[in-house]
Amino acid sequence: MQLDFYIARLLENHDCVIVPDFGGFIGNYEPARIDTVKDIIYPPAKSVLFNPNLSTNDGLLGHELVKSEKLSYEESLKFIREKVNEWRKTLDTGGRINIAELGFLYRQNERVVFEQSREVNLLLSAYGLTPIKIVMKAENVSKTVLTPVKEKRAVSITDQTPKENRKSIPLSTEKQEKEEPVVREIERTGEK
Repeated sequence: MQLDFYIARLLENHDCVIVPDFGGFIGNYEPARIDTVKDIIYPPAKSVLFNPNLSTNDGLLGHELVKSEKLSYEESLKFIREKVNEWRKTLDTGGRINIAELGFLYRQNERVVFEQSREVNLLLSAYGLTPIKIVMKAENVSKTVLTPVKEKRAVSITDQTPKENRKSIPLSTEKQEKEEPVVREIERTGEK
């Protein structure tokens, strides 16, 4: 039975998962962002923090073990206590604790530090979204001349004809003509 697996699964649907007598994992929404140095657009995600001060049992993790592993609530709490003791020993000896898909915990300057994995996105609404590389395309820019476009308007003939027999007739049937610039030639006779 992997306690870290249940922590990760619960964080997909909850904003906080407390491991009794150890600490709480807190999920926060992180909007999509653009990394202009690497030219990458990252999708929205759920960033996860660890707070060792959140250690009071809220029942969420214990009840998940009861439901998934078919344990009694007392058995699930006992399993959590044993795992927490194991984790504390690992931290005290300078080791790292890998929390499935979330990242890892380690001790630094008498403090427990959590480093989140960037490989897995726990935000369910962003499921399947991956970072996108921005590709800048350099093109030759040519001079573009904008010319106004003449609209054709239609007028309905409503002179006592039944509605189903009415027709639309264009006001102007002349073709759109592109106006060419006028080029004047100056004879080279010495006159300016």
